[in-house]
Amino acid sequence: MSTQLNESPYFKAAATSECALAIEYVKSITREDDPRRQLLPRQLLQCWGITQPFITDPTILNHILAQDMRLDGLEGFIRWLNIHGPEDIQPMLDEILNGLPKHRAIIEFIRRGIIEGKIPLSIEEAGRTIIKRMIMHTYLLEKLVQFMAALPENMAAVDRLLDTQIQPGIYASFSEVRERCGCALFATKFASIGIFFKDFLVARQTGEVSFRQRIVWPLGFAVNILEAVFVDTLFGGRKNASAGLKLALAHPIRGCMVDGTEARDIRLRLDRGCDRWYESWNLAFVFKHFTALHVLLPKFFIPSVLNASPDLYVYKRLLSLWVTLHFLVYVIERGDALSLLWLKNLGNLWGEVNSEFAQHAGEAY
Repeated sequence: MSTQLNESPYFKAAATSECALAIEYVKSITREDDPRRQLLPRQLLQCWGITQPFITDPTILNHILAQDMRLDGLEGFIRWLNIHGPEDIQPMLDEILNGLPKHRAIIEFIRRGIIEGKIPLSIEEAGRTIIKRMIMHTYLLEKLVQFMAALPENMAAVDRLLDTQIQPGIYASFSEVRERCGCALFATKFASIGIFFKDFLVARQTGEVSFRQRIVWPLGFAVNILEAVFVDTLFGGRKNASAGLKLALAHPIRGCMVDGTEARDIRLRLDRGCDRWYESWNLAFVFKHFTALHVLLPKFFIPSVLNASPDLYVYKRLLSLWVTLHFLVYVIERGDALSLLWLKNLGNLWGEVNSEFAQHAGEAY
């Protein structure tokens, strides 16, 4: 693959700032089965100056753990994580880069973003610093989700720590998050996701899914989508809202169970392609309405979520989402959210791509 990259006119053009040649190269990638599509995410990272192999900085990792995640008090996870020095996390990055081409809507968004000049082929040093930090955040989140998924007791330990940061309970958490972040819509989302996280934990601890949970979980998944559809419609994201509405009305969850392994994974059977549909739709929503993307984007791209089998996608996604909502509260409260300004122009474009793909339902994604 490295030879392909070095010989690619796209890679050479970006390296020498000849952006017109690079854009023409991307324009030539029109067929859905063109193998060059698969290389776009990896090439883009190289154009941005993200060198490979990617080596972590222990100082930054520990700062993220203490400040952005507030997990430095989770002793079992810290021992399990075992940070002693710089670490090569290129294998995780390769899992992400090799998994992205399976998400056709995401790749099409990247292609169009480059052609329309909305995704730059080079970024300033400050932008590279943010992206590098985001990759390290992704590494820590991946490890955290693996830790929670390994045993129900680990998930319970994380839950107990999070309850010390923000009051548990639907009304208490709603009131506290609204006060700390100043947004009732976000507080509503936070409180509702908390209910499902704790409900999933109960199912893992008991080893079974109750009749109530079999009814409530699929409905909750649809309501979660409709909450975002409402926000998209209200704040100028109608194209993406249409894709989300079609997904919600499709009632994509067709069954749920706890498997018999020690991990007691929760499996929710999804219609074909609906995991990728949800992933692309929700990414567009986040790009449109949020700025703290260095905290929000990792939950989409960790291998546990991006490459999850369809029946494990919702479960792994919930694990990553619940902790990430806490991280977002901390960052908003500090008022120091990092941002890449050009990303704010991408939400509408991604919504247009999702609207087109949604015409053919989940199979298109």
